[in-house]
Amino acid sequence: MDEAALEALRRNSGLSLSDEGVFSFHGSEVPNPRVQALFHRGLAVRDDGEVTLSIGGKWAYVAVATVARFVSGLAARAGQLEARFLGDVIRAVAPDAFAIGPDDRVYAWFDGDPVPAKLLRPAHHAVLASVDGDGDCVVLGGTRVPLRAVATIPEPRSPHP
Repeated sequence: MDEAALEALRRNSGLSLSDEGVFSFHGSEVPNPRVQALFHRGLAVRDDGEVTLSIGGKWAYVAVATVARFVSGLAARAGQLEARFLGDVIRAVAPDAFAIGPDDRVYAWFDGDPVPAKLLRPAHHAVLASVDGDGDCVVLGGTRVPLRAVATIPEPRSPHP
């Protein structure tokens, strides 16, 4: 297959990701939770902000509603903050910033990465429960992290607020 045809197939994959982190294929939700997790593990955000899904050596573009990363839980363990990302990926993170969007949802930037993550309900509530008295910082795992408001909903690749 020539490159132009392959690029057209990749761009018209029919894959989309909702603002709650649910994958769909041509408008129908992907019903298998294992496939949902596999897809989340294969997501990448390119420098130009486009989102791709790779499985093995094959890849395609994914249409996203907002961001491409989602955090379902946050926990302080042994002096480190751990985030559980959709796709069952747990990793130690250093939050750089939290932001409340115009949709009243919390977004986070971790480890100097310009790719934001949307915090789903348990993580969202953990952050809001940890806001300091002035309302401009979150205290998690002994670390103070700025909390700001942003005027627009972050995109797959948005700079720290």
